[in-house]
Amino acid sequence: MAAIVLIGAAGCSKSPTPGGSAATTTAAGPTLPFEGSPSEAVLAEAAGLTFPTTINGYRSVRVATNELDVSFTIPATDLDAFITGSHLGTLVANKKIINHPSPVWDLQTTGSVQSVVSNRRGIERGIEVVASASDPTTDTIRLVVTKN
Repeated sequence: MAAIVLIGAAGCSKSPTPGGSAATTTAAGPTLPFEGSPSEAVLAEAAGLTFPTTINGYRSVRVATNELDVSFTIPATDLDAFITGSHLGTLVANKKIINHPSPVWDLQTTGSVQSVVSNRRGIERGIEVVASASDPTTDTIRLVVTKN
């Protein structure tokens, strides 16, 4: 007997939202302190993040009432300011913490990965920094924001 295994975002019908949206999800349990998929400014305020002005391609999707997935790029030279200003902690080299697919990123990475998980204002912020294999001046940020 053969078995077929499908891997992916089963049941995930959310579309990425450039800049955020007013869409909401409903379920019992902890809820993030904003509606839908927030803008950069709303997320920064709620999660204690300091986004650089050079952020590009901000996309977010609310995958549950307690989880938001975010992706964007920044110049590699602005990474330290983002990490320090957001009080994220020390990045750990060669460690992946995001193990689920999302409408805003590919699960597989092509560049080196650094990561850190921290809590601020009652919100957990898990971040992966993926170095671009084709452009060493740009980093892709993958961020999972959760309320537990």
